[in-house]
Formats: sequence, structure tokens, C-alpha cells
Amino acid sequence: MTCADVHLLAAEAALGLVSGADRAALLSHLETCERCCNLVHDMTAVADALVVAGPQAEPPSGFEQRVLNRFGVAPPRRRWAVAMASAAAVVLLVVAFSVGRTTRSPSEFREVAMVTPSGRTVGEAYLHDGDPSWVFAAVPGWKDDLTEFRLHVTLADGSSTDATGIGSWGAVVRDTRQVRSLALLGADGRVWCSATL
Repeated sequence: MTCADVHLLAAEAALGLVSGADRAALLSHLETCERCCNLVHDMTAVADALVVAGPQAEPPSGFEQRVLNRFGVAPPRRRWAVAMASAAAVVLLVVAFSVGRTTRSPSEFREVAMVTPSGRTVGEAYLHDGDPSWVFAAVPGWKDDLTEFRLHVTLADGSSTDATGIGSWGAVVRDTRQVRSLALLGADGRVWCSATL
């Protein structure tokens, strides 16, 4: 991927909309090009600022449904909230990955395969031992953009943390060396894919 390609994808990367091979090529380029890394970092800062720029007050319960009923429109799905959470996770990955890759030692970054119960590899999970420490899972061929799955991270002491998303999931953890397993769980608790460390 060239600098010109990165400039075309930088805004999408900042919003977490780049996936699959393009994302991998973008991250690879960001490892070696400080100018492009700064561009994506700056756009990510703007995207982060826009997320918190909205009003802090919540409308009264049922307000949205009453408005939609007046217009005769079916209620929207929670898709926008899940998409924002996914975008935030990807933005976290791009920033942490680009900054962390320039200062990390080889032991700070690990990658493990996410495997279905039938044994098929469907994605990867990345663990970063820096400050902050984080876990990020990605399933490049994810097709279901309406069903919310959660990344369940189990630690050595038996505690766990969850992160929601669609196609990609990210969570900040205290110490990735304490992570023992990762699993993508459906709303019914069924394991869609997992990794054991």
C-alpha cells in the first residue's frame, strides 16, 4: 500500500470502516511511515472528539418510539450503537497498534487464531502488553451486521470482561499475560469461535 492509498483510506480507518486485506495492508504501511501514521492518528483524534461531542442528556423514556409512531416509521435497530462501539474498537486498535508498533519489544505483541468449534480458523486475536494493554479480535469475513456478539475474555484468576461489537471487538485489560481464553459468544451464550492461550 502506498502513501496515496493510505490518504484515500485514512478517514475510513479513523472511523473503523477498513476491513480485511485493506486493513492489514494499511497497518503494515503505518508501521514504516511516520507521516501516514500521524495522519491516521490526527483523523482518529477528530473521530474520537465527534463521538463525545453529542449532548449528554438522554430524552425521556419512550420518546423515540412516540416520534417514530407519529411518522408511521418502524423503530430503528440498535445497529448505530453497535456500529459506534465497533468503530471505537477499531480506532483503539489503529491508534494503539500504530503507536505501540514503533516502541514495542517483540514480546509485547502476540497474535492467536480464532477457531470455530469445528476447527476452522475464521479470524485473529491480537494481544498488546504495552500501556494500555489491550485485546482485539477480528473476523475479516463477518457477514452478519445485525447480530451483536460479545468478546468474552477470561483471565488466569477466573475473572472475565466482555466487549460488544460486529466484525471486530476490543477490550482494555490490566495484563494480557493473564489472558487464558477468548471467545466470541452469541446472545444465547453459544461459542462462535475461540482461542486458548
